[in-house]
Amino acid sequence: MNFKFLKNNFFKESISMYFVLGVSQKLLLPALLDRDESDTKVIFTIYNIEDEFPAKIIKIRPKGVFQSIFLILSLHVFFAKLFFYKKIKIFSPHLLNYLCNKVYYSKKAKVSFYYLFDGTLNYGKFYGDKQPYKSYQKKQRYKSLLLLHVYKKTSGLIIDKNLVNVKGMLAPKGVIVEKINFIAPIVELPILTGLDNEIGHNVLVLEPPFESVNEREIFEIKLLELLGELIVGSQVIVKPHPSKDEVAISLSKIENAGFETKIVFSKTPAEIVFFEEKCSTAISSFSSALLMIKSLCEEATVISIDCGKLISEDSNGSVRNVMQEIGVVFK
Repeated sequence: MNFKFLKNNFFKESISMYFVLGVSQKLLLPALLDRDESDTKVIFTIYNIEDEFPAKIIKIRPKGVFQSIFLILSLHVFFAKLFFYKKIKIFSPHLLNYLCNKVYYSKKAKVSFYYLFDGTLNYGKFYGDKQPYKSYQKKQRYKSLLLLHVYKKTSGLIIDKNLVNVKGMLAPKGVIVEKINFIAPIVELPILTGLDNEIGHNVLVLEPPFESVNEREIFEIKLLELLGELIVGSQVIVKPHPSKDEVAISLSKIENAGFETKIVFSKTPAEIVFFEEKCSTAISSFSSALLMIKSLCEEATVISIDCGKLISEDSNGSVRNVMQEIGVVFK
């Protein structure tokens, strides 16, 4: 058997796998791919990515039974092909996702792991055995069974600098790198929005995933108070939370206060919508999007409304300090 022929025609040097599980990773993707020289690039994403990236795109949030079956079969074929790569580079915000978990633990000997910035998750100490990550991992464990993988649970720190073969972290320029809870090389990359990043006079309201009527009412009251301090006549752009199919807050109350309203149901990241809609102000609750908007646009007015949720000192407390330091105002 001609082993040299097999080596030259079947075995490849390297593959890069990108796990786009949040908005921050989606915004970083163009700069990440631009600097990647791997033989093969694959993007695993929960979003619809329309850009013509030089990579294979695998949507990992199927709709319906047939899409789910096709995805699982495709993944089995894909993982079998990993045998032919000498080096595997994983770019992911964490190891909790079942696909990332399988690749890392089944191919650990030839894996290089790079953390991708994920927003507020990177500024506090978040543990896998605490909620909501405990419930998230339970779901991922069940999904792993479809890939014949024994899921490796993370009980300690989700962002663990001591993880074997961790090479560093990639973060967007503008964030406060010094405050990131990570002691390893951090490479800053530009976020390419495709826009001029100029602000206008409109207001972007990012609805949080309200867990009670009381939370929604508190948010509405504080929002109307804030709008009362702005110029009447500005347009208020309301973007419902991605997990919701309808607007939760009262648009009529906003309109009665003298503002035009517009609803944006688009899956486009809030950071992009802010510039597309020519906004100068962004209002939400405790959100990574606020952190990113302020990082991208220093002159933007960014306000976080406390709508009654408790913030623990050992996790979100430190994140709040960072957000305040960068210029996010808490009300």
